[in-house]
Amino acid sequence: MKVLLINGPNLKYLGKREPEIYGDSTFKEIEADLKDYTKSLGHQIESIVSNSEGEIVTAICEKEYDALVINPGAYTHYSIAIMDAMKYARGLGKFVAEVHLTNVFEREDFRHEMLTTKEADIVLMGGGVFSYFNAISTAAAFLDKNLF
Repeated sequence: MKVLLINGPNLKYLGKREPEIYGDSTFKEIEADLKDYTKSLGHQIESIVSNSEGEIVTAICEKEYDALVINPGAYTHYSIAIMDAMKYARGLGKFVAEVHLTNVFEREDFRHEMLTTKEADIVLMGGGVFSYFNAISTAAAFLDKNLF
């Protein structure tokens, strides 16, 4: 299995940006741990972090992968383009997991509308960095057992 990990806007600033909300682990630390974890499962991972909606859409539609683990950040609330790209990926038989470090329903009201989650096979939120690990293990379980 090949996992495509996409992190959207502001996520490369993890560990520096609002650590009281997002934790103190840096993006590079999280990325390294996820690569090690995915390898330990016998799979591979490609990681992309971008503040650009267009780059995210292009990666979803053009990269080779079996499972997409995406934290679209603020784009989750209004990006029809990313939602459509996720729909396209699912139409190709790819497993799509959406991840959020925080429980967005415990945050500001404007964060409660989430467009992109409509095209995810699973949504994991509120578990901090463990949400990423859970998404990868869930994708592996689904793909290894052909459950979707």
